[in-house]
Amino acid sequence: MVRFYMEKGTHRGLYKSIQKTLKFFQTFALLEVVHCLIGIVPTSVLVTGVQVSSRIFMVWLITHSIKPIQFFYHLISRWSCWRASHDIRCLALRKEIRDVFSKAS
Repeated sequence: MVRFYMEKGTHRGLYKSIQKTLKFFQTFALLEVVHCLIGIVPTSVLVTGVQVSSRIFMVWLITHSIKPIQFFYHLISRWSCWRASHDIRCLALRKEIRDVFSKAS
């Protein structure tokens, strides 16, 4: 987002420039749920599934369909929420991994 603004001098057109990449990576996040299902990541399938499905819902059904939501300020607020929830989930995962290693030793 910062690079786009620095190059263009405006936020107009940001969504159009990141639309395909955003949709691809948010959809590819379904792999996170698969990792939980098969046990690669010791995190709740339900929690991960809800988080991933809500992001996919926002990208494909809401943002794609409602043009005013594609503006810069809506993208910033959504990115901030996704980032915060991702960080919280990563901290929980780190604690679970640490607990597994401390029990093994």
